[in-house]
Amino acid sequence: DGAKEARVSQAAHWRPYYYLTTDERTGDIMRAQLTADLAAVKHDPMRLAQPVLPQDPKFPGRIRIGPDWFALAGNWMIEWERTGDKQWLDRINAGVDAILAMPYWIRSGVRNGLNPDIGAGKIGPLKGGGSMTVGYDPATGKLFPIPDPVVGQQVPVNYNRLGAFHRDMAGWVHAGQVKYREDLTLGLENAPAAFLGLLKGSNFGKVVVQVAE
Repeated sequence: DGAKEARVSQAAHWRPYYYLTTDERTGDIMRAQLTADLAAVKHDPMRLAQPVLPQDPKFPGRIRIGPDWFALAGNWMIEWERTGDKQWLDRINAGVDAILAMPYWIRSGVRNGLNPDIGAGKIGPLKGGGSMTVGYDPATGKLFPIPDPVVGQQVPVNYNRLGAFHRDMAGWVHAGQVKYREDLTLGLENAPAAFLGLLKGSNFGKVVVQVAE
């Protein structure tokens, strides 16, 4: 299933609860995510939406800078934060250095590839305007550029539709077409319960913890 991604179980989801409760079982759950990159290598997260091309450079793994690497880096950051073990900081820095060496930094990627919707093994525009797909080495944490099959090099991938969202959503909210709700919890002492409720889906609307009047 191509929907299985590192961000689904990333340690960052549990970090606030861990520091609020110091629950070491939660710490164990976060630590288990340190090797999530190995699962991404075994099961390419883009194997369905963007199959590997014969001419693509071959690496141990293939991930995306945004949805995948940021989640993995968050796992490593939390372990370094908790233990001071510098090997995890080194892995983060290896990825950061690789991204800074790419022409468009975190926007570097491809716009074209084997789009299953086109069919017949044809190369064409990928969904969503492209993908920040790069090669990945789990032994070092380094990332490597993969060229766009049409342009022959990395191209900027622009996911930023924030301006259009603000424009449209502001109009819808003002017109009453869109209404938002908040799930309010009073007191910092109730924050862990509110967080657990969020994970269980028991909230309706944005979860807000009010710590003072």
